[in-house]
Amino acid sequence: MKKAIAFILAAVMLVMLPAGAFADSAECRCDTPPVVMVNGFATDLTHDNGDGTTKSVFPMGAIEIVSAIPSLAGAFAALAAGEHELFRSLLSKALFRLMGHMMCNPDGTAKISARSYQTPTDTDIHKRDIHGQYQGENDGGRYIFGYDWRLDPVESARELEKYIEQVKKITRHDKVVLCAHSEGTCVAASYISLYGSKNIEKVVFLSGAFQGITLVGNLFTKNLDVKGKADAFELFIETFLGGDTTGDFVSSLFSVLKDAFIVDMLLCLVNNILEEDLDALYDECLTEIITTMPGVWSFVPDDYYEDAKKALYSDTGSKYSALTKLTDSYHYGVQVGLGDRLKAAQKNGLSVCVSMGYAIAPIPVYDNCVDQTDMLIDTKYGSLGATCAPIGTTLKADGANKYLSSDLLVDASTCAFPDSTWFVRYQDHNDFCDAYNEFVYYLLTADGQPTVTSNAAFPQFMACDGHKTLVPAGALPKADTRPSIIRLGENTYKLIKELIAIKNQPSRRRCPRDGFAVFFNMPRTSKSSQSSGSLR
Repeated sequence: MKKAIAFILAAVMLVMLPAGAFADSAECRCDTPPVVMVNGFATDLTHDNGDGTTKSVFPMGAIEIVSAIPSLAGAFAALAAGEHELFRSLLSKALFRLMGHMMCNPDGTAKISARSYQTPTDTDIHKRDIHGQYQGENDGGRYIFGYDWRLDPVESARELEKYIEQVKKITRHDKVVLCAHSEGTCVAASYISLYGSKNIEKVVFLSGAFQGITLVGNLFTKNLDVKGKADAFELFIETFLGGDTTGDFVSSLFSVLKDAFIVDMLLCLVNNILEEDLDALYDECLTEIITTMPGVWSFVPDDYYEDAKKALYSDTGSKYSALTKLTDSYHYGVQVGLGDRLKAAQKNGLSVCVSMGYAIAPIPVYDNCVDQTDMLIDTKYGSLGATCAPIGTTLKADGANKYLSSDLLVDASTCAFPDSTWFVRYQDHNDFCDAYNEFVYYLLTADGQPTVTSNAAFPQFMACDGHKTLVPAGALPKADTRPSIIRLGENTYKLIKELIAIKNQPSRRRCPRDGFAVFFNMPRTSKSSQSSGSLR
């Protein structure tokens, strides 16, 4: 009898153990893959001291700022006295004090190693988020990939590959959704160029820097000029800041200063410094501090790339040859031909979504600055090829072109992905308020390949209204032609009235302006409610 019982128990164990092992290794049964998010440029970087403590590499700390103040003060005193050589020497000294700890070596490696925050992969936070257990905790159920944005995006992509494998393992999914913002799109594009899309179900590019930035192209070719650009600065400030009370106040104040010719005098002074000191400042500090970062080189557009290498390194011999090898690898292996590689990946089942801001004038520090931007990145580059009207003009109306915006500023038919590229007028590079986050959440969680006609709440062309709501893009607002002093008086009154209201209501929620940091902790909507959307 005992033998029979023992035999039965042994048989049960033999059956149950494999079943238990299979249950542990089975795929997750939820229908939504985990999301891996790749942040952009200028996230916090910390260095591990090896003794349980860390050091901030970016942003700069109080010690660096305080130590640079005497040199900065001396530099501008020397400039006022007309001593340009002393001005450059003291300014270079101040910049090295401020940024020396975050510089890279001539070969593109970091002088001080650092890392940005990364979500640990020891817990299946995705599974808990999908089932509504993680509301605003643990990075909102998303896995944030941390990398050093100073360094080569291709090398960061190799680290991303390892991270994605860890996420797949802990969540028991065979694919992830990859969401990238700004420089993070350079890393995501490098990943797809290196490894294809076998591990990626969907990629969402937000404000993509993967085709470069005209501003950086001009910076790296030493083409900087602000003379006579008072009107351009006024337009930049109006389109970037306008739309809420504070922004309208600043914009109208700038207009008053411009009308009083104060802005012209300041710009003339700045331009004189650029003409006399810029080349020497590159030689003394800027080349070593800024252009040794491969990550920043990824922002140089193809039209500027070879000229930038000549402008910066033609007289340096082989000093930067290793760095140039890295930047060439990214430029010609990732940036050039990216649209075609993504199209091929889409044919193999990858869903591709692109979102880009438009109608903000560029920062006018270079010649012919008329391209539309999201304040930083050119709309034509971040959308992978949209045709955009130069600032101050419109495109020709064409009723047969379904990809033409109603404000006649953007033609999406020339994009690499015209059916899955969205544009948000006045959506600046980092201002992710709740309604825009809802739109991003829709892109991340929608089944299959979302298109610009999939959800009536999120048409191809939208507008950001006062950094609070998203509305379908319509005709451009009429310009306020009243005298600047009248506009300043009205906006001052509105600002004072709003400040009083805020003081009386300390618990009032204000629109966030810190991009992804807000998205991680925003309340989640259920998939069943996505069809109606939430417009701001």
